[in-house]
Amino acid sequence: MNWSRYNFLFNSSDHGYLLYNSLTNSFAEIEEETYLLFEKVKQNPALLTENFSTEEIGQLKEAKILVDNDYDEYLNIKLQRHLKRFDKSRMTLTIAPTLHCNLACDYCFEEARPNVYMSDEVEEGVLKFLKRHKDVKRMTITWYGGEPLLDFDRMVSLTQKIKKLNISFQSSVITNGYLLTDEVIGQLSDLHIKQVHITIDGPEEIHNKRRPHIKEQNSYEVIYNNMLKLKPLLKEKKLALSVRVNIDHTNKSFYHAVHNKVRKDFKGLQVSVYAGIVKKSYGSCSSVDDILMDNQEQANFNIDQYLKHDIKSANFFPVKVNGECMARQLYGYLIDARGDIYKCWTDVGQKKDAIGNILDHTTVNAKQITRYLTGADVFDKQECQECFFLPVCGGGCPHMAIKKMMGHEQIDLCHVAKGNLDKFLGIYYDIKNQEGAAN
Repeated sequence: MNWSRYNFLFNSSDHGYLLYNSLTNSFAEIEEETYLLFEKVKQNPALLTENFSTEEIGQLKEAKILVDNDYDEYLNIKLQRHLKRFDKSRMTLTIAPTLHCNLACDYCFEEARPNVYMSDEVEEGVLKFLKRHKDVKRMTITWYGGEPLLDFDRMVSLTQKIKKLNISFQSSVITNGYLLTDEVIGQLSDLHIKQVHITIDGPEEIHNKRRPHIKEQNSYEVIYNNMLKLKPLLKEKKLALSVRVNIDHTNKSFYHAVHNKVRKDFKGLQVSVYAGIVKKSYGSCSSVDDILMDNQEQANFNIDQYLKHDIKSANFFPVKVNGECMARQLYGYLIDARGDIYKCWTDVGQKKDAIGNILDHTTVNAKQITRYLTGADVFDKQECQECFFLPVCGGGCPHMAIKKMMGHEQIDLCHVAKGNLDKFLGIYYDIKNQEGAAN
């Protein structure tokens, strides 16, 4: 019996003696005496039976604080992830009915998205593609773009036909919100859309500079008013709203203003507001690297938002990665308006990165498929195999992992809490205490 490598035992100057376990994602306050005993056992497992009863050892083993050996725990993590990765009963499908967009965001570093809309032929190809996956029983659909609401009729048409297949599904839509009209909102439930994702990049003036409409400078007012129209569905709990604020060094000081306004205007409703940190990367983003943020800058940003503005929405407590990114799933696909099939959202519109096309069964990019499914795998890396964060991390973005494998050595795939866990858990402890006092 050994002390698990997935334990984080520490003495907080503000909160006393604390123990976090990434394997079970559990967090506990402990007595000083227990802390000191744990410190001894960490150094010498043979002292275990001298300091704990058989019953206590059983409880510690059940809590995964003690394990037979770390390698078997690692193998179980690997097995569970692979079972989900190659699960043929579930499909994660993203559909981009158009690659066109009605905003001209200043940080959209992709090549100009072509004015392409899905044809009837491609729509029928999508349905035939789904029918060929006979093992699939459950499916999640994400409507993506470009701006998917520019081709809302196609969304309606495809959904109605997918309903006739023997597949249980629910949907979400990633939209800039500009075309979220009363007519569209009235059909969300019929389209099985349970979540709407919208981006607001700052107060009105800041947002309009970063995300202007292609014809009208002011997109903020239209988008925010459309968000407010979702309130009836939110109150009936038929819908959830997620508001993303893309953050870099140029607008980070405005995040709290957006967060607090949305929280006030949607108080008591199922609305999440979060900072989408635009991280340092390579390729198309390299020319603006000075405004982007690395992991430590993201950690500092989250901590500052809490200390200065009392914003508690950051994931100070690690969120356990139970599933797999769409790119890593056997049946994870993005189909764009031309019928091109991709494994990753980042690749959409870049035909060289497509794995095939639903209208052409003869051309398959096997190299791209195998890279995403098995390349740059977290379970192939010694440092990840032995990492404390593995159970809650999942190895980071597969797309970025492949880029790093191909030569971008400075890409940081590690969990944002790495190097900051004591600070993050201390803030989480504060938040939980505040919630307890409020109740």
